[in-house]
Amino acid sequence: MAGNYNTVRDPVHGFVLLNDLEMETISSEPFQRLRYIRQLALTYLVYPGAEHSRFSHSLGVMEFASKIYDTLIYKHKQDLNWDDHRVAKNRQLLRLAALLHDIGHAPFSHASEELLQGVDHETFSRKEIVSSQEYTTGDLITNV
Repeated sequence: MAGNYNTVRDPVHGFVLLNDLEMETISSEPFQRLRYIRQLALTYLVYPGAEHSRFSHSLGVMEFASKIYDTLIYKHKQDLNWDDHRVAKNRQLLRLAALLHDIGHAPFSHASEELLQGVDHETFSRKEIVSSQEYTTGDLITNV
C-alpha cells in the first residue's frame, strides 16, 4: 500500500488502515454521531456484551468488504480485464459505500424506524450522503 494511512484499532478486525478521504469521512459530524447509536438497540440491557455502536460496525463492514474485494480481485482480476486504476477506484468506492451504509440510522437503530412514519434508514442515509455540504456524490466519485 502506498501513501499515508491512519490506523484505528478494532477489537474484531485488528488494525484498520484509513486513507485521508476515509479519515475525513469518519471525522465528519454525521459519521461521529454513529458513536452514540447502538448497533443492537436495547439488546445490551439483556446481554451486557452487546455494547458496540454503529460507528464500530461501519468500520468493521468497510474492513471486511475490503478483504472480500481483495480476495475476489486476486482470484479474478484477469477475467474482469480491469487496469490497476480501475481496481483501486472501485475498491475505494466500495470502502466508502461500506463505511457510509448506516449513516442515516436514528437512535435505537431499527427499533425506532417505526416512529419515523415509514421512512427507513436507507432513505436517511441517501439524503445525508447526497446533501452533505462537505461532499457531493460527484466529488466522491471524481476524487477517488
